[in-house]
Amino acid sequence: MSAYRERHNRFQKALADRWPVVETRHGHAEGKTSGARNAAITVVFVALIAFAVLITLITVNSERSNRNQELALEREEAAAREQSAPGAASRPQAVRTQASAPSPEPSQSAAAPSNAALETDVVSRLQRDSDLRSFPIKVKAVAGQVTLSGNLPSNELKAHAERIIGGVKGVRSVVNNVVVQF
Repeated sequence: MSAYRERHNRFQKALADRWPVVETRHGHAEGKTSGARNAAITVVFVALIAFAVLITLITVNSERSNRNQELALEREEAAAREQSAPGAASRPQAVRTQASAPSPEPSQSAAAPSNAALETDVVSRLQRDSDLRSFPIKVKAVAGQVTLSGNLPSNELKAHAERIIGGVKGVRSVVNNVVVQF
């Protein structure tokens, strides 16, 4: 048994020479960790955080760019529809004189609101109605066509919602997909 202890002690001494051993509060021996190792872990952690922030910024920028492209395309389509509308070529242009008060351009008064503006107007009108404001009705607008979806407790409320939305400026048609659930 003494040969074993002697080899074990030599092994422990060789380890202690390579890695200093520190005795902890509870009497356990632990190897000293170098400050460089802790610094490397900290650097890796900070780099991961910076990478996550960078990815988030790229994603937000990409989403904003996509939204801007969608809005530009929507504006181009609206301008094309306005130019190709029947009677647009024969419509007289406004003539301004110095003696008369300025009048709005025909294109400004005839321009249809954007899809987002139309959705906002419709939702606002639904929220102002005391009978409908407590029911979640989803609204989607595309080129003046407004689609409603959701649940209402009666056919009367469904028809009431359709009548209200028909009176909103810019609404050309209403698709009422509201489900009546008693």
